[in-house]
Amino acid sequence: SAGDDRLTGRIRLLEDSNRDGVFDTSTVFADNLTRPSSVACARGGVFVAGPTQLLFALDQDNNGIADLQRPLVAFQYTSPPEHPHRFPRALCWGPDRRIHLALPGRDAEVSNLTTPNRPAVKVWLGGLSFNPLTMELREEAGGDASGISFDDAGRKFLCTPSTSLAVGMLTGAELWRNPFGPPMPSSAALVPAPQGGAPLDCLIYRGNLYSTNLQGQAFLADPVQRTISLVTLKEGMFHPQGAGPNGPSPVTLVTSRDPSFRPMHLTVGPDDAIYVADLAREVYPGGKPPRADPENPERKASGRIWRLAPMTESIPVNIPPDLTNVVDLATALGSSNSWVRATAARLLLGYHQTNTAPILRSVLTRAKWPVARLEALRSLEACGGTTFRDLAQALADKDPTVRMAAVDLIPQRIQDGRVSDALWASLQHLSSDPSPEVRLRVALVLGSVRFPSPRYLLSAIRARNPGEEWIQRALLTASPENLAGLFIKMIGEPNMEVAQPGHDLLQQLALSIGLAGRRGDVSDCLRAMLDMNLDRDVSYPLVSAFGAGANGRGSTLPDSDEARYWVSIAYAALNVAVSGGDDQLRAEAVKVVAACIGPQFEADDYLLVLFTPRLPLPMQIPVIRALAARGSDRDYEALTQRWHLWEAREQLATLNALLEREAGAEALLRALEDGRIPMNALTSVHINLLRFSSSSEVRARAERMFGSTQPDRGRLLGNFLGALELQGSETRGRDLFAMQCSSCHQANATGVGPAPETMEQKSALHLLAGLLDPSREIAPHHATTILRLRDGRTVWGVADERNPLVIDLRTDAGPQRYLKSAVENMEQTDWSLMPDNIGAGLTRQDIADLLAYLRAP
Repeated sequence: SAGDDRLTGRIRLLEDSNRDGVFDTSTVFADNLTRPSSVACARGGVFVAGPTQLLFALDQDNNGIADLQRPLVAFQYTSPPEHPHRFPRALCWGPDRRIHLALPGRDAEVSNLTTPNRPAVKVWLGGLSFNPLTMELREEAGGDASGISFDDAGRKFLCTPSTSLAVGMLTGAELWRNPFGPPMPSSAALVPAPQGGAPLDCLIYRGNLYSTNLQGQAFLADPVQRTISLVTLKEGMFHPQGAGPNGPSPVTLVTSRDPSFRPMHLTVGPDDAIYVADLAREVYPGGKPPRADPENPERKASGRIWRLAPMTESIPVNIPPDLTNVVDLATALGSSNSWVRATAARLLLGYHQTNTAPILRSVLTRAKWPVARLEALRSLEACGGTTFRDLAQALADKDPTVRMAAVDLIPQRIQDGRVSDALWASLQHLSSDPSPEVRLRVALVLGSVRFPSPRYLLSAIRARNPGEEWIQRALLTASPENLAGLFIKMIGEPNMEVAQPGHDLLQQLALSIGLAGRRGDVSDCLRAMLDMNLDRDVSYPLVSAFGAGANGRGSTLPDSDEARYWVSIAYAALNVAVSGGDDQLRAEAVKVVAACIGPQFEADDYLLVLFTPRLPLPMQIPVIRALAARGSDRDYEALTQRWHLWEAREQLATLNALLEREAGAEALLRALEDGRIPMNALTSVHINLLRFSSSSEVRARAERMFGSTQPDRGRLLGNFLGALELQGSETRGRDLFAMQCSSCHQANATGVGPAPETMEQKSALHLLAGLLDPSREIAPHHATTILRLRDGRTVWGVADERNPLVIDLRTDAGPQRYLKSAVENMEQTDWSLMPDNIGAGLTRQDIADLLAYLRAP
């Protein structure tokens, strides 16, 4: 509960002494805490999350008041959270007998204050878990979540600002196992967030007090909508899915005519009922409640707790048993009361009796209900008593949720990439398990195994589900040592050449292999491709991907292929490029040539012969980029001299290519000075790149040529204010958007600019200002970043640093990846990648049409 000054808070201990479902005593357990945002009971006390630390409060003299408050973990954010009033939330026990929480900022350093000599843990994903007994920390996926809940199968469900409900699919260890792989989501969205914000908390109900139809279903607490909703879940292929006649839409279960009703948090009590923490904030003029008023003490924020009672009066209130010994606790693991099960599991964690393991093993062997076997296996593992026989029994269990839980325990038994023969036999058997979710988890485990080689099993799992996205993601999380072998195995599979999902996966594997730069891997892959005589329309994009990976580490494809298999590939591609035939294949051949260009392979003369207005359209931009890749003065001069022969798209590609290197920027300035390229051909982005050049001479010439003044923002906006009064056409606006904006503004925020679905909530005036003056206000996650690479190149885009080794850069030409070790300097600017002169050539009616489309639902 918040204190009167809004900066401190307290924790109250509420007791229902007569077990009638109503709390009858309230004691301040801990006071004067700095903004406590979440609590979890453990070790006879309470863990409390605050803005910058996690502390433990304990009542040592048993008087109901904590007399020990000890900070255990400190949080330090590299960059502050986007919302300054967001705090660490969602402290909750996980099925792994660890306590999980979500940090408000993804990029943080977490220090264990109990071991001050150890370095801080770098958290890139924003999620954290800790062992409550040893305080050992571990990074988890799921940062910025406001609510976390687990189901009986151990799946992690989340509420985030962008999703009402999501289910976790990849752990932090799996995401970082191959840091050279593409960025991928750690969770699958089940229910999108409504307009105005997402629910604040979620609860997967695992109890038995209500109708059996509610078991395993999701409850959502939304303080903005002032509702508690239900999302019906059904089993999908790899994760639960939202069900219902109208799709996965929440159904309102509880609402209130009381405007102060603000459901914030959901939990299950000892009677197996759902309890709701209600902020009960009154609504006042101006939207802010007053501070405490001595003359009117009721006019301040207060809190309430509601109990969702079963509608059938004949259902009794469950009275939890006395959990006083190991036998009672082990038996309680199979209780139909979810609170009893969770409490028994928590208490068993603190037991260190010699007879604990045999009792739990008996439950694992003999229990009738799968949930009892599940909890017994997890408790057995937590107390260190799991034998291989126990694990083998669970891996062969008839219930898939038990098998999944057992598979999740295997990574802890992999030593230096090696797995025992017995466990390997189990993995072989489970790779063809009838449950797709079990196969997915087996694929994730195999990614850590290096001996024996897992490539045959991984390939077989993929072949069984060739187009499934999560299977492909599982393969891409395999350790870098496994990638080349998996690539070679997959290119030899039948029908791989005609399966588009397989093409995409192979290209991502090739990019990862090139970026990782493991000695001999690229050579082995190129040799296998030559031996198998792959069709050129399959092999050329793969060679280009190897080159892009090498490029991202500041190297080249020839430097990565010590065996020189690239030579025959490059000359064959050059022959295809110049000899005519299918234009798309020739374009792919040019990309291969560009990947191989260097001191050992100079193809400039051939490319310059191709570089004419008669060049087929698919080849034009690849040839421009290939010429710029060499970086010679002759090629730069050719690019500027023939600039006027091309259409706008090719001209833009030429400008971008010239600005990647200092010599190209100088060639561009010469072309501007002598009139070969008109000044008005450059956008504000190009001008800013010249002003930000690493060369002082280029910067000085750009300042003389363009000046240092910013555009007249008021004039830019004033010229088109009349568009707000016009009736826009959504259809014409959609066509305009597709033609001029869609390359940068893509769905799900995959482009360099905001996604179109995020714009409908903004006012017309706000959108107009953003269209005409995009640098006026830039969100941090869309800021322009310039990377100076050690090989002399300059690249720019929207950077994502949520990777310990790699920077992902979103550019208007598509996503690119660079090793941090290849970057000499990284600079974030205050200008947008969207040009300031976007309004040039558009009428007021065009602007009105665009606004109509953007604001449409």
